[in-house]
Amino acid sequence: MGWRLRIALVCLLTWLTSCGFHLKGTQGNVLDTPFQIESNPRQQGFEQAIKQAAVDMSAPLTSNAEWVITIKKTQREKYRTTSSVTAERDRFMLIYRVSFFLTHNHNGHSDTFGPINIDQQSSFQSNETKVVSKHNEEEQIYNELEKQTARLLLKRATLIANEPPICEAHKH
Repeated sequence: MGWRLRIALVCLLTWLTSCGFHLKGTQGNVLDTPFQIESNPRQQGFEQAIKQAAVDMSAPLTSNAEWVITIKKTQREKYRTTSSVTAERDRFMLIYRVSFFLTHNHNGHSDTFGPINIDQQSSFQSNETKVVSKHNEEEQIYNELEKQTARLLLKRATLIANEPPICEAHKH
């Protein structure tokens, strides 16, 4: 009887996957919603990170999309996490924060979602006597956090665009 049950389970799983059934969260990163990016001059660096992430992830960006990502604020923060002033190597927490709005323009109407906030963080150790290497490492970590945040922003915007919380155009 055990072999019959195994065959039945294999047939059931084959049937479920062939009919388009997918477990939640297993569809991968399909970024097919076109977005337009808007930011002020202070966020041009982050806007470029989003554009590069879009290229890397094959996400469409256009200048007249229905969905508009408006970058409101980018911020770098640094906190010392060591408790001793005499520590030879200090430990720091670096945080990259982004706040944005997502607007859906459709049929002469628009729905705005947000502010949506994303925080990415990383820690590093530094020796205060080697200031140059500390600054270089810190800048590299911030650049990587910026890239990660840009990818996460595109994923989150796509999730919202595919299943808007209150958008009248998408109610069934």
